Amino acid sequence: MYVAQQVKIPKPQEPQQFRMNAIDGGLNVKYNELLISPNQSPYMVNLCADDRGALTKRPGQMVAHTFATGPIHAVFNGLYKDKVVAAHGTKLSTWDPVTNIETEIMTGLTDQDGRFSIFSDKLLYRNGAQYIQFDSTTAAHCKDSAYKPVLLTGRAPSGGGTAYQEFNLLTGWFEVWFTSRLASTATEYVLPLGNLDADTVTIEVVGVATPIEGTSFTVNRTTGKVTFTIAPQGTVDTNDVKISAKATQAGFIDKVLKHPLSELYGGATNDSRMFIGGGEGNIYRYTGLTGDPQKDFKYFPENSYNRIGSDYEVITGFKKQYGMLDIFKENSLFNITYQYDSTSGKSTFPVKSMNAQIGCNMPGGIQIIQDAPVFPHTQYGVNTIQSTVLENEKNIKPLSANIDGATFRPGLLNEAKADLQKASSIDFGGKYWLCVGSKCWVWDYKLQGYAPGMADDMLKWFYYENINASCFAIIDRELYYGDRLSGKLVKFIENYNDFGLPIKAVWRSKVFNFDLAEWEKTVQKIWFETRAGNNTTLNMKFITDSDTQIDSEFIKTKSYSYKGYSYLAYSYAIYTFAVTIMKEPKLSKIIRFQVEFSNDELNSNLSLMSLIIKYSLDGETK
Repeated sequence: MYVAQQVKIPKPQEPQQFRMNAIDGGLNVKYNELLISPNQSPYMVNLCADDRGALTKRPGQMVAHTFATGPIHAVFNGLYKDKVVAAHGTKLSTWDPVTNIETEIMTGLTDQDGRFSIFSDKLLYRNGAQYIQFDSTTAAHCKDSAYKPVLLTGRAPSGGGTAYQEFNLLTGWFEVWFTSRLASTATEYVLPLGNLDADTVTIEVVGVATPIEGTSFTVNRTTGKVTFTIAPQGTVDTNDVKISAKATQAGFIDKVLKHPLSELYGGATNDSRMFIGGGEGNIYRYTGLTGDPQKDFKYFPENSYNRIGSDYEVITGFKKQYGMLDIFKENSLFNITYQYDSTSGKSTFPVKSMNAQIGCNMPGGIQIIQDAPVFPHTQYGVNTIQSTVLENEKNIKPLSANIDGATFRPGLLNEAKADLQKASSIDFGGKYWLCVGSKCWVWDYKLQGYAPGMADDMLKWFYYENINASCFAIIDRELYYGDRLSGKLVKFIENYNDFGLPIKAVWRSKVFNFDLAEWEKTVQKIWFETRAGNNTTLNMKFITDSDTQIDSEFIKTKSYSYKGYSYLAYSYAIYTFAVTIMKEPKLSKIIRFQVEFSNDELNSNLSLMSLIIKYSLDGETK
């Protein structure tokens, strides 16, 4: 019978070295800090790995402009006609970054979150209560100039006709085109709707002087009957009498205004329609085609809608992907495609279910990253769509396992649900930024993108504090955000300060036992490299099983300084090599070891490129 033999690991005669040539793995609170990868950190704040994996402080912040009232609900992503456009408090304003002039465009808006979009050349704003159009100088409610649909053409004075367009939910105005020659002596023209509003009815008789209500004709608003004093007759054979009237339908306009979400979509080749949803119910609606793109965004046909999925779940987001439009609900995911029937001349939007378990209830976090939608959920974290071919519970893959949080290791999903649901996001600089409250989780997909089959704990996430973004915007290739609580428009800057105050940065290593948990050790020396070209300040802390030792020496590495030098004798070249620093903790009879670097000095970086730990074994634990 074989009996296992216990092998005693001999004590090495020479000290051992544990070498980390890269420490760019980001934050990991998924696993115990002893079990994470050596290049990951169980606790890091305000650091990124922008310099080819070397750790450095995140960019600083400055106030670019403060709008007269706050908070900021939305900022257009870019410049519109050379100006920044923002919805803040109850106002819509522009700010010229060249002249620093703020101009109020509209007031009286509901004080709640909204979104901007572009249709044709018009800037549009929706907030679940108002729907606004803006053309760089003036803003107006879309309902006030909504498209007036032609309900019927070729109609005889007594009735009939050919259906042409549907009633517009955004307005009670409509037109009917009559052909007077079908009854050349008729003076009574019957509209298809009664109970007309008091607004003046207008009539065009082609080629004839414009008739005037009360003089040339009268209107029975209850029955919708128009009576001419003289039978009208235009100069064309058909559709020569065009009557415009208004019949407001209760609740119709609310079906448009209540939806705060929108996305442009018209198939794989154009963005000819606007889809809206959210706010209430499982209905999405879309605009019709009028033949004039300047009017299409103000035409919501009465029957251009669809119910999607369960009535219990509201729509939480839209995102265009390739030739599809993805529609998110809290716990399900669908997409629609575009089809055109050449026989009937009608466009349809077939719906396909993609997942019936996971969706999105943090709509501000939806982005397209690496050609696929990325979307967060308050229970499941950040996810992506791996396949859009068939409904499959495996086509949704998690991305945020490292930062979601675990027992005694709080993370993203430990934030208040209300804050999670108001998250904002942006795709900038090869990173997916997700801001919840004043905290920001950043996936650096440029460092490590996602590929099908990849373990999600390989992805590199970083954590920033003091970023209170209700919305983000990229303006002239630089990143800005609107403050959740005030009218501040904040810009990220290269300097290491937040509004003139220090940025606190921390990086803590994993717990090292060097795979020898039964041995006591002495940590003799550590070496670390800091990046060239930066003023770096480092405070060090050594953490062991039973003690925390703060290194008393304040470490500074400086970039080139001109102080005391003659500009005539020296060039502007700087020293480009990294700086290697050695410390001697001399920690004896320890089993586990951690090192922490921190910095909270104004305009000073925390730069780390590599870490080497030299240790020896003292003996087996008793």
